[in-house]
Amino acid sequence: MNLTPLQIDILKLLAMQGRNANAIQRTSFPGVLGDNVNDAIYSLRQQNFITAVQSKANDDWLALKITPDGKSLINQMGWLVN
Repeated sequence: MNLTPLQIDILKLLAMQGRNANAIQRTSFPGVLGDNVNDAIYSLRQQNFITAVQSKANDDWLALKITPDGKSLINQMGWLVN
């Protein structure tokens, strides 16, 4: 499993926001293209590290949540101190 720095940042952000995080948008990462954020979220979802629901109207992410697998990964790697 190779995660990009952006994917790691997304996991950390979700873990810090708690169980009901739903505020990651393209603008959450200044200087990063929106398509790159979308690609990172899709990849994390495919790897079962997050769950994600996307708006059909405008492609914004409506609900993102770290899964137990994602939480376990960031804890194992020491990416986040509880």
